Amino acid sequence: MRGLFNYKYVYLNIGLLFWLLVLLALVMDKYVYVVAGSFAAVMAFYLHIRQENNKKMFGKKMQELATVSVTPISTASEPTQEMENHERAETVISSGVCVEGNITATGKVLICGEVKGNIYAEEGSITISRAGRVEGDIVSKELIIDGCVLGECKADILTIRENACVTGALVYKAFSVHKGGRFTGKAEEKPGSEVVSSARIIDLPSQLEDVM
Repeated sequence: MRGLFNYKYVYLNIGLLFWLLVLLALVMDKYVYVVAGSFAAVMAFYLHIRQENNKKMFGKKMQELATVSVTPISTASEPTQEMENHERAETVISSGVCVEGNITATGKVLICGEVKGNIYAEEGSITISRAGRVEGDIVSKELIIDGCVLGECKADILTIRENACVTGALVYKAFSVHKGGRFTGKAEEKPGSEVVSSARIIDLPSQLEDVM
């Protein structure tokens, strides 16, 4: 009974009260009160039903909001090729750094910044990242260019990637160009070079411009 008189059932309680008054009016032959009480009871019952429906709809919406699955956004992005190269490189010119002068290094070299000078790593490898820029000659065993180079490049294995823009001369044993990579200048094979299959050179005729 205590739950019946809870504030949640206020309209139901009012309706029952008016219904009791209607019964009492009938016993006393007070028909005016019967009509008025009946109308009030019906309105109270209507308001109670409407209140219950609103609570059900609100509860359903809250349940839907509570059960919506949220996919958390990971703050740790997948390691990119440049990050992996950064971890493996012994010599790194970071982004935002400008070096003026020649660089002589061993092992792996990663250029993410700007170099105004020659870079020598005859027994190592040099990678010019997308943000990297070199104004000078480059000599290495392996050279990967994904940025901008102005100068002569000499390497046994030379790769021009899709974001590269190279102006100058190339001397190589094995040479490949990814689709989108741009080269303007001379290209010359080293003596005793192996023949590079056409499958390794992508869109080579349309990407190279000979300015001899």
